Amino acid sequence: MVKKDRKGIAMQKQIWELRQRGVPIRKISESLRISRQTIRRYLAKWRAAGGMPQGVDEGPPPEEKDIAQWAIKQSPKWLQKLDYLKLLAEMRKGGTLTILWEESCALGCPVKYRGFVHALKKLQSKIQPDSDGKGCVRLNHKPAEKVFVDYCDGIEVIDSATGKKRKTHLFVGVFPFSGLTYAEFSFDQKQTSFIGSCERMWKAFGGVSEYLVCDNLRSAVNKADWYDPDVNGTFLEYANHAGFAPIPARPRKPRDKGSVENHVNLMQKDFFYRMRNTEFYSLIDLNRQLKSFLEGFNDKEMKDYGASRNERFSQESKYLKPLPANDYEQVQWKTAIVHCDCHVQVERHFYSVPHIHRGKEVMVKIMPKSILVIEQNTTHVLAAHARFLEGRGKRSTDESHWPDKVQEQLNFNLANAKTQAQKLGTNVYALVCHMAELPQPLQYLRRMQGLLRIYYSKKYPHESLEYSCLIALEKQVYRLAFIKDTAWKYSLVKKPLPEAHKAPSRPPQSVYQSSLYLSGKNICIN
Repeated sequence: MVKKDRKGIAMQKQIWELRQRGVPIRKISESLRISRQTIRRYLAKWRAAGGMPQGVDEGPPPEEKDIAQWAIKQSPKWLQKLDYLKLLAEMRKGGTLTILWEESCALGCPVKYRGFVHALKKLQSKIQPDSDGKGCVRLNHKPAEKVFVDYCDGIEVIDSATGKKRKTHLFVGVFPFSGLTYAEFSFDQKQTSFIGSCERMWKAFGGVSEYLVCDNLRSAVNKADWYDPDVNGTFLEYANHAGFAPIPARPRKPRDKGSVENHVNLMQKDFFYRMRNTEFYSLIDLNRQLKSFLEGFNDKEMKDYGASRNERFSQESKYLKPLPANDYEQVQWKTAIVHCDCHVQVERHFYSVPHIHRGKEVMVKIMPKSILVIEQNTTHVLAAHARFLEGRGKRSTDESHWPDKVQEQLNFNLANAKTQAQKLGTNVYALVCHMAELPQPLQYLRRMQGLLRIYYSKKYPHESLEYSCLIALEKQVYRLAFIKDTAWKYSLVKKPLPEAHKAPSRPPQSVYQSSLYLSGKNICIN
């Protein structure tokens, strides 16, 4: 009768590996708590057999070229009947084991979920062994203390008008204590979209946490740093309004916000995988489908806690801060340098600043209806203007911001231009007076001087210039180029043209308009 081995395969493999490393039998006996006689008996039996004990995983034989084929031979028969390579490929794409098991059961998989997962992961470890030996520490979070937020690439949306696909971004916010998740898609990660997503997240949660941990995206952080990150001024103002403190994660340290990283992974494996064959033609439909998914996702029981995310959040919600009374009015901050003409440029418009700050760097607060110019590193407001949204290159000037001497000189120049225009003609005087009464007359001073120079040059007849000034007043166009062009055309039509400059004659049937040429330019007269 053959004596049955009393030690399991794992123990036998351990004995063999220690002995192959040169560990003495006495040391093996002490570490494994096995008698030396038993160890010698096993070693003698294996040497007689010419190798390791049967049943111990020795790895693929040298002659086996296809590791996948060797691994599947040692897998259960039911797994060999399935398309195991496709299953492994879907796992690499992010397919969840739950969905893969459900689809495999429809194809005849006879085992339960745990057996399916064990066999598939064992097969994956043989074909693609995991060599990452890094570990991590599980963090304990206080209720309602922090919210982790992050972005990832979203699902493409098809433009119904052009048929082109448009990229989206998925915003995810998670309470690490309860795991309650909020998510929505947007077309970009700009500051307006980011703050809007945070605003809707707080409303969905019904309160505000003490801290918000975010990535180092430009919408929230100007300059990333391990110890002293520079938080964006606009986002910091929103944080003060909502009542939370932003904490940027350390650069290249995703585990600082591991909870949201894990939930982003879950969303990609679950929701993205379920929607892989669905086409969306609007962002509203995509977010509506995501909201429906999140309702079931937050109600689903978590195996680690034996409760759903919503059930755990019911204990956490009483520690939340109340929502702010009013919605946040989004603003933007930028730095600007005061020009030598006492103006700063904001969105292609110029706003005046007191002259003593010329050449200095200032902070500009851009609000929906107004502009505030604030002294650097202080809260002192230097200038306030109504925000100009239309046109470009125009100026909002407060005359008190000019130096006294400059103001006196400019006022003298305006008065002098009116005096000279009054001597030249009725229409030119009316045009100069009209430009002097505009909201920012100083920006038209050089045009007035240019108009007077045209009169004094006598390049155009006086009658033509009077006519062009009248047209400029009617159409409210004050460009010198328009005035010159109108005066030239008027003088051309009124002045008889020389016979030598007439166009050559053509057959009557081919002539639609008679063209006259003068000074190399084509003038068509109907």
